[in-house]
Amino acid sequence: MPGSRVANMTPAVFRRRADSGVAAIIFALTLVPMMLACGLMIDGYNLYSTDQALQRTVDAAALAAAADNTDMTTAHAQSLAFNYLDHSPNLANITITGRTATSDTTARTVTVTLDAEFPTYFMKIVQVNTMKVSITSRAERAQPGPLDLVLALDTTQSMNSPPQGGVETKITTLRSAATALVNQVMATGSPQIQVGIVPYSAYMNVGPISPVPDWVNAISRTMTSCKSYPPGCPLVYYDCLVDGVFTTNGCGKRNCECAVWQKETYDWKGCIGPRSMDGSSTGTEAFLASISSPTFPKYPGVASNYTNCAASGSVLLPLTTNLNSVLNKINTLKISGETYIPSGLTW
Repeated sequence: MPGSRVANMTPAVFRRRADSGVAAIIFALTLVPMMLACGLMIDGYNLYSTDQALQRTVDAAALAAAADNTDMTTAHAQSLAFNYLDHSPNLANITITGRTATSDTTARTVTVTLDAEFPTYFMKIVQVNTMKVSITSRAERAQPGPLDLVLALDTTQSMNSPPQGGVETKITTLRSAATALVNQVMATGSPQIQVGIVPYSAYMNVGPISPVPDWVNAISRTMTSCKSYPPGCPLVYYDCLVDGVFTTNGCGKRNCECAVWQKETYDWKGCIGPRSMDGSSTGTEAFLASISSPTFPKYPGVASNYTNCAASGSVLLPLTTNLNSVLNKINTLKISGETYIPSGLTW
């Protein structure tokens, strides 16, 4: 009978059914806090990842603004920083509530700040619809120097003509390009920035130096040279190293005695030729090993009556902080001679 079955149930059965009801109530009571905790974790991670992405973006905007030293005003810094922020994909789903960019010309820094908010996901359950962040980044401008820049500029005869299909001569283009570069590099007027100019052709002009330095072959104003050789005396060319560059048939000499000697008056005004050293294709190592030796071949002084490299516009300009001196040297370059690039690069 049903009544007898109920009467026969043990107390343990009643306890299990009572416990099941309590567990359900406890689960129901803890479900909401658990969901809020999960939501907080998810939105918290979203806040962290978004904050990191925004920090990288603001850092990059500050660096972009600090990279330009030609105009250090706050207005220019704002223009550069805001332009970067406007094109950043990291701000696609972000609401910008405020941003600033300032330039400190004394400290040479740019400071960028960004205030933003973004939507939450689970926190909306407790009426938290957005989360706010504020990011600040400060970038230091590049220090103007120290910088030593030397321009080796081709002043050979070919520079007087325009390139194929062109109208403007190559020397005109060279002057324009060099002037633009120098104006940019020396714009700040920093004493740590120096620029030098080395015009080169077949000869270099280091300027008149008195007394003659020990790295130049001594030059007498009156020198004896060979005026003529016996008829049929051949000029024999051979391979040699010229300023460290292996040159096929780069050197020449007569294989006979001079027939008529003469005295010539030389007026050295700073022109020098390339150093030469006999050798072969295997002589490069020997050249490099001995280049610092006091006995290494010296620079030959070239007389002004032998070459027009002595023109005032051909003298190299040592490193200087004077912008006007550099621009004047560029504008007064003199065209002369053949091309010998290694000498220009060496100096």
